[in-house]
Formats: sequence, C-alpha cells, structure tokens
Amino acid sequence: MYTIKREISSSNVNKNGELHLHEAFNFMLDICAFHMDNIKVLNDFFIENNYSVFLKAAQIDVIKTPVYRDKLTITDEIYSGKGIYGLRGITIKNDKNEVCYKAHLTGVFVNMETGAPIKLTDEIINDSEINENKINMEILPRKITISGNIKRVEKVVIPQSFIDMNKHMNSSYYLRLAEDILNEEFDYNRVRIEYKMQVKQGNTIRIELMDSENPCVCIYEDKENTHLATVEFSKV
Repeated sequence: MYTIKREISSSNVNKNGELHLHEAFNFMLDICAFHMDNIKVLNDFFIENNYSVFLKAAQIDVIKTPVYRDKLTITDEIYSGKGIYGLRGITIKNDKNEVCYKAHLTGVFVNMETGAPIKLTDEIINDSEINENKINMEILPRKITISGNIKRVEKVVIPQSFIDMNKHMNSSYYLRLAEDILNEEFDYNRVRIEYKMQVKQGNTIRIELMDSENPCVCIYEDKENTHLATVEFSKV
C-alpha cells in the first residue's frame, strides 16, 4: 500500500466549492505514478526497457464529495500484474476518515518504442509490491455498452497543454471534457471510462453525448470516425 496526503485548493473546486471529479481523478493518477516511482525494482525495469503503463479503464465511485480545504488521505494498492494488465484500487478519505471515493484502475504495460503490450516477468512481479488485496467495491466490466441516439456534439482540437509525459492526451481530460458536455443537472455517483486509442496534440476529436438517461454515455471519435474512448455516468 502507498499513501499520500493532499489538501484541496481553490483551483481544484467548482463554483460551489466542491472538488471537481476530474481533479479527484488527477489525484488518483498522481498516486499511481508516485507509487510506481517508489517501487525501485519495477521502476528501474520500466526505465531500462523504455516501458510505460497506459490507462485502459477506470471506474470511480463517488461516496461523498469533499470541499475546499478538506485534507485528503489517498491510498493505492496494486493487486495484480499478471499478463499485460496491472490492476489497482484507490481510496480517498477526508480528515474525518470518511470514504469519499473508491476507484478501480486497469493499466496496460506498453513498449514505448513499438507500442506493443508487454508482460511483466515473474521475477519482477515477485519483487514488486503486487499483492491480492482487491479493493472492496462493485467492479463492473471494462467494456461500456453504448445505446441511444446522439443528443449533442462538441468538437475539440487537442492543445499542447492537454499532453502528458507519454506524449498523448492525459487520461483526466477525457473525463473533464465529458463533464463539460454533460447536463449540469444530471446526478451521478459512478463514472466508468474505457480508453481505446491514444489522442495526440493537434488531433480533432468529437465528443458525442448520447440521449440515454441513466447511464448517460459520451463517445469520443476522431475525424475518421475511429472510436477513441467512452465515458459513462450513472446513478446507482
């Protein structure tokens, strides 16, 4: 298990002083990176071989939304590294020890030179902080079902500021852009994201909001109609 502390600042909250979900997601992505940096055997293996981890899917359950100046404790547990996928559970609690978020993330191990997925060796798995402590939450399948007709479409040209160290659009921006197209009054407490293709700087993408009521689904496509990602908001 790996733990970090964060205090919510004014740049993290919405007009009501509540933590943006995409900011909470950024906190989760941060602890994933910090945790991996802290596992020397695993981190050295990835650096030496020019490997990385790309997020394949995420599920975030919102239990209680924290607010400005709340002090958060964020914990990360990696419970599987077999095959080409790494699985982890993340919990965020406030300073009253109340659970605010639970999240399950699926990452795929990638060779940065070829773009092909790779498998960790048994030796690396055994020497890394990978255990079987699966997070206690309902975990839905990675694949998101798409239904309904297109209700609204937004087009975005991906700017430089959206690009991260892996030279593609940072995972949190898919959620951030979907939040902006979603009806502000839609009440949800679970979000699932399925990533299919990388989005690069200068790409023009379409975000299509479907007319389904619950769950409410956003689809990402490029100008060639390639399916890039899906974001699902639901009330459970």
